[in-house]
Amino acid sequence: MVTNIESSSVLVTWLQAQAIELIIHYTVEYGLANQILWQAVNVSGTLTEYKIRNLAPYSLYVLRIKALNGLGQSDFTSLRNVTTKMAGNKYTCL
Repeated sequence: MVTNIESSSVLVTWLQAQAIELIIHYTVEYGLANQILWQAVNVSGTLTEYKIRNLAPYSLYVLRIKALNGLGQSDFTSLRNVTTKMAGNKYTCL
């Protein structure tokens, strides 16, 4: 699930994986939809959220997640689309 969508960040949350062995880490991959040059970050297996930062305003991103434990890695989730918000107006009208 993607929440707290801002102009340069989004919060990604997921359910704890049900696995026979303890989850070592999750891999969150994301990229601009029109480029799909994946950026990856590993998140502790005890966490179920990650805030992706430094995104471009009003841009469509795709993301996916997989889990890793001592037996190997899961398949990626299906792709999720998210569009960041437009950047706020930085000008003051007098």
